[in-house]
Amino acid sequence: MSGPREPAPGRLGLWIAVVVAVVAWSTLMSAQFASTTEIVEVYATVTDQKGQPATGLTADAFTVLEEGVAQPVSVFAAGEFPLSVAVVLDRSFSMANKGLETARVGARRFVDQLRPRDRLMILGIGGGVETVAGFDTPRESARQALDRVTLWGSSPIGDTVVQAVGAFGEQRGRRAVVLWSDGVEKEAQRQRGEVLEHVRRADVLIYPVAIAPAISPLLAELAALSGGRVLQARDRAGAEAAAGVIAIELRNQYLLGYALPAGGTGWRRIEVRVNRRELRVRARQGYFVPVTAPKASAEAPPASND
Repeated sequence: MSGPREPAPGRLGLWIAVVVAVVAWSTLMSAQFASTTEIVEVYATVTDQKGQPATGLTADAFTVLEEGVAQPVSVFAAGEFPLSVAVVLDRSFSMANKGLETARVGARRFVDQLRPRDRLMILGIGGGVETVAGFDTPRESARQALDRVTLWGSSPIGDTVVQAVGAFGEQRGRRAVVLWSDGVEKEAQRQRGEVLEHVRRADVLIYPVAIAPAISPLLAELAALSGGRVLQARDRAGAEAAAGVIAIELRNQYLLGYALPAGGTGWRRIEVRVNRRELRVRARQGYFVPVTAPKASAEAPPASND
């Protein structure tokens, strides 16, 4: 039996270069572009006038400002990055009359479009927050678990979002919550302001899908604060369409990284701009830098979105 082929002498240099490039890229991806105390990471979504992802942009198409000051972008990447996602299904009694089934259809469609290496968790809202499938659940088992979710209880939407964000733990890189709900919140333990502040501080994209005739203010605010997007689905076809929109968007984002400015603590406002007028960009509105000095006090995040 013959052994593995060696590269021809003339191609050895090229072969080594390819191996080095692959190893370097794999190492970078395995780190999931982890945020550290030295690099601020911003995941940006750029869409055209029809709401479709705008691809093929380069770093010079973007301007990132922190507290109104332009920051040199030192890390840039485009395309598909590692993703950890929590799919949240509202199973409360307000989702009767086909609401739950509509949400389930959309959730199934979204799960089917995830890549094998994406990490998935499924939560259910109803009489509290239930982990339907954890991150370690095999993909097919997680999908089947959606079929066993039945109507029950009320819907503490804000509590669920906080728990979903907390479930990511120390995971780094790109994280998202996809929430399927009618937006009717009942028996929440946390005040709305507390929930919104928690989302401000978390680097997690929130994608609510309103299974309702109208989008509730809470769902809209969750999306706006996180850099995600709120959609509406009134029926099964609409839910499947919304799932496709979210999946495509999560596969076509840009990573913009810059060095953490010296001396900044508390809430730091971020603005991302793109230099083409026909395009729109969405990204998180800021991040929170803990105060390390013993006598210093953190500045609270601003109350408004202005």
